[in-house]
Amino acid sequence: MRTVCIYSGRFQPFGLHHFASYNHLVSKFGIENVYIVTGDKVDERTPLNFAERKRIIEKYGIRSDMIVSVRSPYRCEEVVDGLSDDVVVVFAVGSKDTGRLNSKYYGIYGSDMKSRKECHYLYEIPHISIDIDGVDLCGTEIRSLFSSSVDGKSAMYSVMGFYDDEIYDMICEKIA
Repeated sequence: MRTVCIYSGRFQPFGLHHFASYNHLVSKFGIENVYIVTGDKVDERTPLNFAERKRIIEKYGIRSDMIVSVRSPYRCEEVVDGLSDDVVVVFAVGSKDTGRLNSKYYGIYGSDMKSRKECHYLYEIPHISIDIDGVDLCGTEIRSLFSSSVDGKSAMYSVMGFYDDEIYDMICEKIA
């Protein structure tokens, strides 16, 4: 049976730590089987909309068709409903989300996997630590660096792995 992995998150913004997790998932499940899904919700904690998130994610060379806007990042009907019935569906999450998700709906990834019609599974992504000036990289820290950095180009490159004037301006405008 084919296994499809769904990597859900707010990605505010998608940074090197997300890309490292994505690469881990690709090595485990295959590039054709890993979807990145996120919603289009915008609020104080979530300043970037889906189109902006997708634009950043594509800078890492991730295929556009594998980045999907969803209403519910941990149901993902927009992806799951289009799969054949015999596909195994695995949601890749960090350790903090593993305990928050309903264990009646999700099984734990491992042996004796059943198709998506019977169960969905959780796969805990190993923590990938990227240290910037003694701080473990996360979305909150990335936004903080953008909003307070004197040298934006250096800050962006260190947390994103690339520099792009338009994306830098977009992120700074959204988080300022």
